[in-house]
Amino acid sequence: MVQGAKPKVLITGINGQDGAYLAQKLLSDGISVSGTVRHVDADLWRLKQLGIVDQVSLSPMSFVKPNEADSVLHHCRPDWIVNLAAISSLGESEADAALTQQINFEGPRHLFRQFFRNNPQGRVFQASSALVFGYPDEQPQTELTRRQPDTHYGRAKNDLDAEILSLRNSGFFAVSGIFYNHESPLRGANFVSTKIVDGLVRLKKGEGEALKLGNLEDIRDWSHARDFADGIMLSMSADTSQDWVFASGHPHKVWDWIQIASRILGFDPKISTQEEAVEVVCGRTGVVLATGRKQTISETVAAHRVGCPDKLKQQLKWEPQYDFEALVEDMVHNAIRRFG
Repeated sequence: MVQGAKPKVLITGINGQDGAYLAQKLLSDGISVSGTVRHVDADLWRLKQLGIVDQVSLSPMSFVKPNEADSVLHHCRPDWIVNLAAISSLGESEADAALTQQINFEGPRHLFRQFFRNNPQGRVFQASSALVFGYPDEQPQTELTRRQPDTHYGRAKNDLDAEILSLRNSGFFAVSGIFYNHESPLRGANFVSTKIVDGLVRLKKGEGEALKLGNLEDIRDWSHARDFADGIMLSMSADTSQDWVFASGHPHKVWDWIQIASRILGFDPKISTQEEAVEVVCGRTGVVLATGRKQTISETVAAHRVGCPDKLKQQLKWEPQYDFEALVEDMVHNAIRRFG
């Protein structure tokens, strides 16, 4: 890349929420963006919703066939690669360990090696996961927390992090961003955040049924995907490549989603418990908003995954624009617009 020139960026998995927001940010900075999708008929609704689908060059790449990656590199000739493509569903990844290892580790490893072979001055970013820590030994977790992944997904991500470290030790610019939970209006309908927000908005309109949820005491570290896109850019523009934890640093319960979204919509959520069941009812109207279950003993004693983003904030001056409440508000107001 010519000194001072803007990089050409390839985003794998560009049609996911992270890829869409990152592409939007790059394009707004005048940077050329190419992207890969798993299939030629992939759903591009996120890129369309952001109004950028016609501004990016798309190529199919599943990470199953190595020659696909070679073809994409030859066609796009990127200066930077941001790998966001993966089997991200835990259910899907646990059902097929071999496919998960291929798509989440072996495919990207081949892509990175081929890329650096032809472009040793290039830069890559790998979206890792808090699941590399399994049930962590310490809270919050940092870049140095002991890794003990206990899922196929976590093990594949951990293997690729080891490859990133090897590339970095060989003199290449290779970043691993350890992602904790992050949501947005572009999150898929199968995730609990969207399920809660969309379900409550429908109930407010007098449509749908009470939400059927699991453990309302379940705790996660949630951030906004837009803030992660900002963090990716900072880490790729840094003087050196490192590992970075992407997290809010604040634990929240599923119940917090219900409380905040309900308040915005004018509900007054109250919890009642009967044996193992939990019911959330609007205190003013008596409408049942959600049903769930009590937390089990194993869930109570399990360590919570909460990340420490101090390194990213202090060294790269990352400043998230959304706290948890602002995240929920953004999703609620978006859902209100979508459902009319």
